Amino acid sequence: MKKLAVFLFVFLLANNIFGQEAKKNAVIMGMNFSGAYISNFSIGYERYLTDNFTVFFDLGTNIYFWPYGEIQGRWYPWAKTFFAGLGLGIFGFNTPNFYSPPSLPSAPMTSLSIGWKFDIGQSNNWVLIPGFTARIILDVRDINSVHIEFGVPEISLKIGRKF
Repeated sequence: MKKLAVFLFVFLLANNIFGQEAKKNAVIMGMNFSGAYISNFSIGYERYLTDNFTVFFDLGTNIYFWPYGEIQGRWYPWAKTFFAGLGLGIFGFNTPNFYSPPSLPSAPMTSLSIGWKFDIGQSNNWVLIPGFTARIILDVRDINSVHIEFGVPEISLKIGRKF
């Protein structure tokens, strides 16, 4: 409980110090494609910390309804549309993994992404975010068996509303 209180205090403090008025934060919904099929759906929130750095919170599920949660740092090198992201998260949330029934309660995950964030619409309050994402999942079935699973690179297409 004490750690949660400290985390919330630091989050609120950082929110007030680093929050930008010039750039608008966004709620984003999207889907990723692996090959010719849809691989997952997600909803997220992107918060600007500086002109070049954002934090993106993402919750989603794949086509087998195995959920994941992720926090991704996005770097906009020219403070324009192109970004590169690095994320950390949890895949599974007490659900089965790809290979066997409930042997994997949840698995740590990291993701690498690149993409472009375009303002669309007359008032530029909407964003279109095409990109590419690759996930790496650490599959720990027991203390003696650790597997690293490299996900198929996905093409992502997300749309969001700035506020």
